[in-house]
Amino acid sequence: MRITSVISIILVTAALVGCVTTGGYSTQQPVQNIALLSLGMSKQEVAQVMGTPARTEFAGSKEAWHFCRTGSGSDEFAVVVFSDGKVVAAKNYTVTLADTGGATGDCSRFVRSVFR
Repeated sequence: MRITSVISIILVTAALVGCVTTGGYSTQQPVQNIALLSLGMSKQEVAQVMGTPARTEFAGSKEAWHFCRTGSGSDEFAVVVFSDGKVVAAKNYTVTLADTGGATGDCSRFVRSVFR
C-alpha cells in the first residue's frame, strides 16, 4: 500500500471517529457562577460573570436571562431576572428526564419561563 493511501485512510478514520464521539451540540455554561452575582448588578456585569445567555425572555420592563449546562440524566439551569436593567432575582434549578417526559437534547430546549 502506498503511503498516500495509508495517510488517506488515517485521515478518514480520524474524521469519522470525531463525528461519533462529539455527537450533537450541548450547551455547557458556568451555571455555578450564579453564586458570584449580587442584586443590583447591571447586565454588562452579569455577562462578564456568566457569558451570553442560552435564552432570554421579556415581560414589560423585566427581562430574564437563562443559562444552562446539558447533562446526561438532568440539565442544570441558572436564571437571572432584571428590572430596568438591574438584577432583582437569581436562582438555580434542575430539569430531569422525568420532567421532560423522557425527551432529550440540548438544555436550551427545556428552559422554564419565569414570566408565565
